[in-house]
Amino acid sequence: MKTKKIIIMIIALILILFPYVPISADGEKQAVVDNPIITQEDLQNQINDMGRDGGVITLTHDIELSSALYFPKNYQITIDGDGHAFTLKPGTDTRHINVSVDNTHIILKNLRLKGNGPNDIGGGISVNGSVTLDNCVVENNYAANGGGIICTNGSVTLRNGTKIVNNKGYSYGGGIFVSSNGFLMATDSVISDN
Repeated sequence: MKTKKIIIMIIALILILFPYVPISADGEKQAVVDNPIITQEDLQNQINDMGRDGGVITLTHDIELSSALYFPKNYQITIDGDGHAFTLKPGTDTRHINVSVDNTHIILKNLRLKGNGPNDIGGGISVNGSVTLDNCVVENNYAANGGGIICTNGSVTLRNGTKIVNNKGYSYGGGIFVSSNGFLMATDSVISDN
């Protein structure tokens, strides 16, 4: 009986010292979400709560945005859309995502960003940091510069079937506008009809 109590105490101590954190197949820490992410507020709170250690947030619903999602400095976060979309609330004049600080790296996977309102720059995504789009679709967005995406400083990586289609830039960059301080790398991706 004494041995059983000791084993239970050791297990309890291990759980306290090394709490369970789910790890995805690619080795990234995943967020443990007790409540499904249904609203923009839910998603922004989850992003803010992840901290600089980062991790993966997997969507279970389309998310309707009324303002751009914000990513704090030095964050490393993956949002797996699982085939869902960011759409904008009717009458909203904003972009979907704003990565506006250096040393922030965001990976968007299996996500659609469609139909923003008018912006001066970056209809779908404005990048001043680092964003990777993995099997994503950025479509039907518009802005004066960078209808789909604008990268003024930092990098944008498109990979694994990402499509930048049917976006409009009224001055420069219908699909993507990359300034002289930005960098674009695209592999196995499509940029067309912009």
